[in-house]
Amino acid sequence: MSAPAVSTYLNMDLGDIHYLEQSNEDKDLLILFHPYGKDAKFALKHFSFLKDYFHLIALDLPYHGKTKIHKSHLSPSDISNILNELLVRNKNKNFYILGHSFGARLACIACSDAKQAAQKTVFYGPELGTTRYTKIFINAFTYKVFKLPAKLFLSTRLTTLISRMAYKLKLIDSIAYDFMILQQEAQSRADLMSLWKTLALSNKRLQNFKKNPANLGKAIVFFGSKDRTTPIGYYKKSKWNIPSIELTGGHFSITQQTKNKIKEFLTT
Repeated sequence: MSAPAVSTYLNMDLGDIHYLEQSNEDKDLLILFHPYGKDAKFALKHFSFLKDYFHLIALDLPYHGKTKIHKSHLSPSDISNILNELLVRNKNKNFYILGHSFGARLACIACSDAKQAAQKTVFYGPELGTTRYTKIFINAFTYKVFKLPAKLFLSTRLTTLISRMAYKLKLIDSIAYDFMILQQEAQSRADLMSLWKTLALSNKRLQNFKKNPANLGKAIVFFGSKDRTTPIGYYKKSKWNIPSIELTGGHFSITQQTKNKIKEFLTT
């Protein structure tokens, strides 16, 4: 049986990486990568239905939750080192991955230099650089061009005004609106800029996974039929070759049908 969730840290040169661990010593390791703006607690809550089948670790991803980063930005290898350190702590165990939304991108980057390949990977509503919100802006060129205007934009109340108007006019959905409002605190703005730089400089690693996702092991992508943030149509137009299935649910609402499919894929 799985134990209660325990708060733990990886104390590394790059920062103090927080995660929640729900130990299940005789089971394989399943690492949960949460969406942007969420945290380890969110991931553990949404995927707790897997606790009797796996030893669960839910990371607070860089610039999220209780994780504290000591560098101005992280390299792809830094992100891989987080995963590798978790694997060292759980040596002799096979590991699996579940990446939700933005977490799917971080999972790919983490696996790019992983010392061990995953057995299986599930992505739910993955961003993967395919959506209208991220396809343009998360790459090195646009980061260099737009980083100064972005800092100015985020440092004023203009963000709130424009995003509120866009939301009322139905130009953006509620998740995009929440994303913009989230960045109004000074620390959130600083974290967003650091994260943007990290992702921009690691985008090449993500693109390599389109061609060769072998480190993800046997992989599948699930989408909710009501998901307007990462709809399956964007993914199908991309060059990702991981099989995808549309199920009931939305971006953050995971239905029982979807839970059953995730459990079935990971445990059989």
